[in-house]
Amino acid sequence: MKRPYRPLAVIIVILLVIIIIFTSFYVTHNIRRIKNEASFYCLDKPFDASLITAVIKVESNFNPTAVSSKNAKGLMQLKDGTFLFVCDRYGLDYDKDDIFDPSKNIEAGVLYLDYLYKKYGDIEVALCAYNAGEGNVDGWLKDERYSKDKKTLYYIPFDETRNYVSKINFYKKVFESL
Repeated sequence: MKRPYRPLAVIIVILLVIIIIFTSFYVTHNIRRIKNEASFYCLDKPFDASLITAVIKVESNFNPTAVSSKNAKGLMQLKDGTFLFVCDRYGLDYDKDDIFDPSKNIEAGVLYLDYLYKKYGDIEVALCAYNAGEGNVDGWLKDERYSKDKKTLYYIPFDETRNYVSKINFYKKVFESL
């Protein structure tokens, strides 16, 4: 027996394909826009926009209104204290509520990562501090189980931070190709 033609099923499939194509275009466009924004703030930094875009992907999945369970906010998931520290340190005339402004959040996040890089002299260690905090990283660098030279980490003791750095390295390679 022959099956009847189902125009509704064909229409649904076509609509799904259109939605997938549109979503893919929108996501790629959004990533490029964020990467371009990050490029501006990375001009004189020892890291590039692909790294910052990877941090944003891992931290907030490109959601400018994201708030973590630890109350980190915005694209780069900065806590209020960190945001205000960066604003004060670098003379940014931003209010606490500006933390959700994508451009201001990226600028503050880039400046904070640069501060950490200058403190530690190693981008991977700076990323660890961005995720786990300076106090934890300072302790790890003093501990011979994690650092032989007190400057770099050959082992990251927190699973979350170890996975964080791994994800950033993966996405950095992805965004370098965009």
